[in-house]
Amino acid sequence: MSNYLTGLAQLNPQVKRHNGGTATLTLDENGTTNATMLYVNGVAQTPGIDFNVSGTTLTCTSTLPAGTNIATTIQYFNTGIVNTVADDSIGLAQMASGVDGNLISYDASGNPAHVATGSAGQVLTSAGAGAPPTFATASSTSADEKLQAWCHIDASGTISLADSFNVTSVTDHGTGDHTVTWDTDFASVNYAFVGTAGASQRFVMAATIATGSVRFYVMLSSNGALSDTDDISIIASGDQ
Repeated sequence: MSNYLTGLAQLNPQVKRHNGGTATLTLDENGTTNATMLYVNGVAQTPGIDFNVSGTTLTCTSTLPAGTNIATTIQYFNTGIVNTVADDSIGLAQMASGVDGNLISYDASGNPAHVATGSAGQVLTSAGAGAPPTFATASSTSADEKLQAWCHIDASGTISLADSFNVTSVTDHGTGDHTVTWDTDFASVNYAFVGTAGASQRFVMAATIATGSVRFYVMLSSNGALSDTDDISIIASGDQ
């Protein structure tokens, strides 16, 4: 069903006779095209094709034949107040059913549109103004953008790993002298190695870098003497 009228005040049909020789007729009530009938010499005219109504003015697409009482108009409704949906009155129950996983958006013309359901693991990606968003596979982080290994070491007593990634073990060779062994070897010895010693006046220096491990010293800043501490952090990054 289409082109039906809602929210219009019903009239006792208003019948009016009109003289011809014009393309414009005046109605007694404000009306609408679909609520008005027009007969010319007894022949019904088609609303929206042969004539249109705006307010109290009926405009024909061509001039009516000359003559007295050539045309007859019948008004069934006046414009009244068109029904409007109250704010906050539309809930899920009032919405049309759709496809599971689709999202509601707006197209470049401002009309409601849907975003097709993506696949598991995809993310919603904006294409900017004028284009609907789409689901796309999230870009992955390359190996060069990640830390390949790290650990936090407590060497104040018996040396131990507090936490780590890609580290097999840590070895204590004596005061301030330790080796970290990687779980996955690096492709060469040209990887980056950085260490910090949390206690003040100490620093970490690489002694021997191998593809599968790194031996390092924890030293006092004041005189370079080897020293133990409970807070050593090691990170390494490079090709594996």
